[in-house]
Amino acid sequence: MWQIRVSKQAKKQLKKYAKTPDSVHFDKAIHELERAPDPTRLGEFKILEELHLRCFAYDVTRSLRLLYDVDRQNNLILIHDLGDHSVYRKQ
Repeated sequence: MWQIRVSKQAKKQLKKYAKTPDSVHFDKAIHELERAPDPTRLGEFKILEELHLRCFAYDVTRSLRLLYDVDRQNNLILIHDLGDHSVYRKQ
């Protein structure tokens, strides 16, 4: 099992979505990442130059995304951000 770390931005978004039905989708997605043998296979590799970020985008639903990175050496998944397609444009 992988360890999950959540950035400040992602914590803020999780708090926002906690009051909506979408929170179940994010909880399920994080749980899937945590238990995946290779979490990189669940997402699509993205280079987000405007955010200076190389990460994976996991499609939680048709409109919701979760951006994360994998540190294999430390068996760690860092969740950078989550939300709708606007997660690709945040600064």
